[in-house]
Amino acid sequence: MQCGGMLAIAISMAVLWSGGRPWQFALLFAISMFSGMLSLHFVQKIPDIEVGGQVTSSGQPVPWLAILKYPPFSRLLIFNVVYSWVIGGLAAFVIAFLEGKGGYTAGQVLAVSLAGAFGAFASVPFIGPVLERTGSKPVLRISLALYLIGIGFWAFVTAGLVPAEYALVGIDYLVLGVAGGLFSIANVRIAMDTMPELGRNHFFSLFTVFTSLSLGLAPIFWGVFLDALAKHEFALGFFQVNRFSTYFVLLVLITIVTLFLTRPLVEKKGKPFETAIRDVVIMARLRLYGRFFNR
Repeated sequence: MQCGGMLAIAISMAVLWSGGRPWQFALLFAISMFSGMLSLHFVQKIPDIEVGGQVTSSGQPVPWLAILKYPPFSRLLIFNVVYSWVIGGLAAFVIAFLEGKGGYTAGQVLAVSLAGAFGAFASVPFIGPVLERTGSKPVLRISLALYLIGIGFWAFVTAGLVPAEYALVGIDYLVLGVAGGLFSIANVRIAMDTMPELGRNHFFSLFTVFTSLSLGLAPIFWGVFLDALAKHEFALGFFQVNRFSTYFVLLVLITIVTLFLTRPLVEKKGKPFETAIRDVVIMARLRLYGRFFNR
């Protein structure tokens, strides 16, 4: 999945690098349409799972309230809803700043976005053994710590303390890409670990509804918030207070809250945060040495 996303951004960057003419966008939409048709072809080839008759014919009402009150699930749900307010709109508003005040073209934005896709692609392969050894919670904390660094960078950039140079922005996208890649796998793993097998489909239904609503509402709220602060700009010493810097400072605070919300999460196995950090570094070095000696 990460490889496909990276390839899609690379193709978009190549097409839009020289500008954003109508035919270029038409070409990208045509590629999307073809990819969608191709995916339908492969969906037809995926074997379906047979469902037992007694499961499909059950007439018992679903205890939605009891599911919501199940402590491990409710903690996971709150954690993901708060996290949705961190990433909901983050990519869009970073691009809005880069194109509006940073002077970036569409091709340049896609180029730094490619660094983020590469970060996710590169981080995913070696995280499996780490998850098996340390559990999901330490990896979630590593991911949120990286988000804190990446979002903090944008708070400094939008406040005028750090320049939006191409190399720095690319490195920050790389950090955020790694954070997103680690979070996605660790979050799915802890969700599977938290939701009981009995009624798991209903647990996932509620989980999907709440997280999707949060991801949909967050950019709307933040967009209205940014518009409301459009004319309120002033300086606090070297720190430029504007709508973007205020937004990213708030995201930093919400990320810290999300980091603390990992503590009450429940999983069946896990080891300390320090062990996860050590394993991530060791696995990365082993893979690097392996590539070097295999040449």
